[in-house]
Amino acid sequence: MPGDLTAMPAAADDGFDADGALDEGHWTARGPASLQAWARAGARFGALPTLSRGDHIDPALALPGMTARKSLQLHAFIDVASPAIAASRVSHVVDWCAGKGHLGRELARRTGLPLLSLELQPALCADARRLAGAAGVDATVVCGDALGDGAEVLMRTPGAATGFTVALHACGDLHGALIARFEGAALALAPCCYTRAVDSGRARLLSMRARDVAARVGLVIDDRDLRLIHEQVSETGTREIGDVRRRQAHRLGFDAWRRSLGAASYTPVPAIPLSATRLGFVDFGERLADAAGLPRPDSSFAEFEGEGWRRLDAVTRRDLVRSLFRAPLEAFLVTDRACALDERGYEVSVGTFCSRAVTPRNRLILARSRHQRS
Repeated sequence: MPGDLTAMPAAADDGFDADGALDEGHWTARGPASLQAWARAGARFGALPTLSRGDHIDPALALPGMTARKSLQLHAFIDVASPAIAASRVSHVVDWCAGKGHLGRELARRTGLPLLSLELQPALCADARRLAGAAGVDATVVCGDALGDGAEVLMRTPGAATGFTVALHACGDLHGALIARFEGAALALAPCCYTRAVDSGRARLLSMRARDVAARVGLVIDDRDLRLIHEQVSETGTREIGDVRRRQAHRLGFDAWRRSLGAASYTPVPAIPLSATRLGFVDFGERLADAAGLPRPDSSFAEFEGEGWRRLDAVTRRDLVRSLFRAPLEAFLVTDRACALDERGYEVSVGTFCSRAVTPRNRLILARSRHQRS
């Protein structure tokens, strides 16, 4: 391993932030100058303005059937979208890939606008209609595929072209399809799951501007690069973060033991419950061997626990360098989506609607037709 990385503080030290992600500031402040420079450059490029008014919500606003964290995400999104709706002359709230319609229903209730929703699954469509009726919201639910005819039906439904469309964590092709077909008055979109928007293993760029830049500098973003964006545990509690790292160390210790017996490569093993890591290294190894159909470890196995932690430390140090590119990469992809809307004739702004502790996918695109004036 390069000396620059071995000189950094141990991964088992306090090199993780409150969100459970690598604390790049902590590590780079005590690391080599080259990493400090990269971290500063990445922070500047990946920084976006804050659109939210904070992450606190009244517990009474928690929605039934949703986790507290998901309710927090939804209300943070609504707190940013509501003023944007008020500043636009729109006739409807339009909820793209609505699920049970929590987001659109709450926005419609707050704004007094009728609701138009698109959802694929009939059972969720039925729930959306029932919940909207119970809330006294005037709702039309289109049951169809956002990647197929359902989108066309939605676009032809009265109110779609003059509505304010919302999409919270629309995955991959779903947010790509929305941008490509969007003809509404205004939009609030929080993209997600970039790994699901690929062509032949490469990121699908939606704007001519981003494609031109990528071609000019020879930028290729493959699916491994895209996975980097999602390699965070910000939605995991402190205890679970410890369990994840312990499982990684125990798996690496198990692999080291297998290699000592002559295995030439990493031994793939089935998943076992995360809670099994709390039983101790030896018990974990026995369960892992049983799940993989391998002989149980012998008496020498316990000696490999320390090796597992040493290997995890080495992996974590290398991952630190990759992590410095996470925020700039996501900022580039969000900017690509924003540019695609700009090219379609929309005024666009980009920022964050909540902190990373609430969700690491906290980037929000606000777009309004240039024909719209408040």
